[in-house]
Amino acid sequence: MPFVRGDSCYILEDNKQPMPAKVISRRGATYIVQLIGVCGAIQLPESQLFRTEEEAAASIRQSVIVRNDFG
Repeated sequence: MPFVRGDSCYILEDNKQPMPAKVISRRGATYIVQLIGVCGAIQLPESQLFRTEEEAAASIRQSVIVRNDFG
């Protein structure tokens, strides 16, 4: 179900930390959200909005650690 104006959501800031936001408007699958506690807004696709902080945290890409055993 798509987000509507006034919905609370979470976004990932730099793919590291879930940040609370509020939906300001929607055009197609693109949303303008206002970050809570921060002056400003950002435009994002629906795929980058999450209903809960837990959903956002679960989507964080895990870094792959490459180990060099040459020595």
